[in-house]
Amino acid sequence: MAGLPCHEVLPTLTYIRAVNSPEKNNWYENWFDSHWYHLLYKHRDAEEAEKFIGELCRTIQPAPHAKILDLACGKGRHASVLNRLGYDVTGVDLSGENISEAKKLENKELHFFKHDMRETFRKDYFNCVMNLFTSFGYFENDNDNRRVVDAVYRSLAAEGIFVLDFFNALKVKAELKQNCSGVLTENDAHITWKKKIEGNRVVKEIVISEHGKVHYFHEMVKLFSLNDLRKMMEPRFSIDRLFGNYTLGPFDEVSSDRLIIVAVKK
Repeated sequence: MAGLPCHEVLPTLTYIRAVNSPEKNNWYENWFDSHWYHLLYKHRDAEEAEKFIGELCRTIQPAPHAKILDLACGKGRHASVLNRLGYDVTGVDLSGENISEAKKLENKELHFFKHDMRETFRKDYFNCVMNLFTSFGYFENDNDNRRVVDAVYRSLAAEGIFVLDFFNALKVKAELKQNCSGVLTENDAHITWKKKIEGNRVVKEIVISEHGKVHYFHEMVKLFSLNDLRKMMEPRFSIDRLFGNYTLGPFDEVSSDRLIIVAVKK
């Protein structure tokens, strides 16, 4: 991928701004349902997921056969690793295409459902909820982002664990002082992208040329700091641990790539 050096923007809520595009209210469904989304992020693979999930479970030590919810599960790469480690796993995602693919992995202790993360899924049921790979901060209205936290709280059993894997907003702001860009060509698809800060969001503009047609997408995610997330979570959760990368090194607000929060339901 060519372009200016910059922090990687992770999968975020997206809308289409193209001719004959669906209504704006459905923008997130269209990008996550497209095959281009998976082309752009193909470097985030099963091997990476296995290493991260293995280290995470060794650290937080869910009980054998614990019930775990993978919230915004995509095609199930993290959920399937959790299941292989012996947990009873449910994955939910708003993308019907993702869930259709994930269902091919199902077994008696691994299931997938289409679901809006702002709504509670199985009240007081899960021992752990994991929201991974910056699958938070999607919504323009912060009440909707708070609804996600509230839904997680209601889904967890007593003293359940909430793992939130987000980018480190302070580092992202520092590295995106100028626009960043990149190019990816895969088969007949030519993808160009540009990232920038707009207000309190990271915005990624994506242009895709394939088979003589051009498609336009955006990605957006709120730049929530540790303090922002703490304010959202602490009325209902106690933050137990913080990590700064996928090997679970310590979190530093200046230098860490990730902000991984482990919190316990009060």
